[in-house]
Amino acid sequence: MIGPIDAYMVEKTDLDIAYAEFVCGTNAAFSIVNSAAFQNLLTAHKARGHRYKRSHITSVSIPKYYNMMKEFLIDRLKGKDVCLIVDEMAKYDNSFFNYTLSTVVKGSDNHHRPTVFFWDSRVLRDSTAISIGASIVDVSEELSQKDIHVLSFCSDNCNTMKKTVDYTTMSDGRVIIRVGCGSHVLN
Repeated sequence: MIGPIDAYMVEKTDLDIAYAEFVCGTNAAFSIVNSAAFQNLLTAHKARGHRYKRSHITSVSIPKYYNMMKEFLIDRLKGKDVCLIVDEMAKYDNSFFNYTLSTVVKGSDNHHRPTVFFWDSRVLRDSTAISIGASIVDVSEELSQKDIHVLSFCSDNCNTMKKTVDYTTMSDGRVIIRVGCGSHVLN
């Protein structure tokens, strides 16, 4: 456990957060909240309050939960140096770039532990070194505004990703260095 996330969640809990946490935490289909079985379960437990439909969960609850988790991450990462891990996933002629942050955080037991946090996922217009580099800079600038410092990025070792470093100059002139992925080297 990285820290007081449970206490953080309890103090921020509301019905939207509870619904989003249920759907996301169980990997359930969003349609579960529309099912008769789910409604019967709530009735059996004498649940009171609003019973949200899928459209509310996807348009209100999940975004609210996402923002709460981002707030939690920013709070834990503020002032830290991080490595931005870039991973491309392709599906249906689209390339999705997932960005995770690797750093060291102090746990509830006061020990420092290496930790990885998911930050964002973006769809790029193409998978060129220029587009990927611009996206890395964009994510890094966004994090910099939150006092989270990207010192390097880690990616697979294909030629495009190796070339990406030519396009990772921040607005302050600092170049974000690339660290090749050790797992990909071994593969």
